[in-house]
Amino acid sequence: MPTLRTIAKLIAVLFATHTMAFADVQKPTAFDALCASCHHMEGPDQVGPTLGKMIGAPIGASTSFPYSTALKGYATLNRIWTAETLRAFLQNPMQAVPGTAMSFAGVDDEDTLNRLIDYLGDPAMVTHSDEAIAISKLEADPEYGEYLASECLTCHQADGGNSGIASIVGRDEVDF
Repeated sequence: MPTLRTIAKLIAVLFATHTMAFADVQKPTAFDALCASCHHMEGPDQVGPTLGKMIGAPIGASTSFPYSTALKGYATLNRIWTAETLRAFLQNPMQAVPGTAMSFAGVDDEDTLNRLIDYLGDPAMVTHSDEAIAISKLEADPEYGEYLASECLTCHQADGGNSGIASIVGRDEVDF
């Protein structure tokens, strides 16, 4: 059974996590910044083909997109998009597929490249900003957690009583 101190620690971690999630919603993804002007994750092809869930998908799979001869040839050699083929292509499309019609200089920043590959592999995957990742690695501050918990104790009783308000004392840590 968790103590009030444990509950306070959990509240501090939840506060940091909530802040992290809120911060990420405010920032565009690498896809939005680098790819969305030509590509979509679902729906019909645009200037470029639709890119949803690429890793494991056949290269050049859209039947409605007119791929370059160079990409069609690349597809016969590599068959499916893997993290490695996608990395090489996104770092330098012209070098990975000489003659490609994709006029994109490539992604130099390793962190951005990794997040973009994760996103293209599964768009449901959370892509956190550097700031959010740093926040998630913070150690819980028990004193600050106790302060935050004191706000809860304005309504919830520390002794576990539940005079009209559900008790938070004695609950499993997973509930928090």
